[in-house]
Amino acid sequence: MFAWQALAVGQNVATALCASFNAVYFLHFLGCRSKETAARRVAAAVLAVLSLGATVESVFFFALVAIWWTALPIPFPWVLVRALTFVGTASISWLILRRLRSS
Repeated sequence: MFAWQALAVGQNVATALCASFNAVYFLHFLGCRSKETAARRVAAAVLAVLSLGATVESVFFFALVAIWWTALPIPFPWVLVRALTFVGTASISWLILRRLRSS
């Protein structure tokens, strides 16, 4: 196993955790803030769907690796590309945590 393969697994676990946290936050936002404007509710719905998609994608990748660990080649460029998804979901999580701390 190469170091970047282990990095890819850790990266996808972290992405799944961040994206799940984001999805829960945005779904809670939709359920509890009925007085928000329509535009904010639509934005929260879109972000919830995107977060759920990132979660499913990361969990699917993790399942592939768990089943075919030795047979599944994970090239280094894959890790770089997946870093964009991780940075995006982690940034949204950071913004949510910042918002929760200030309120």
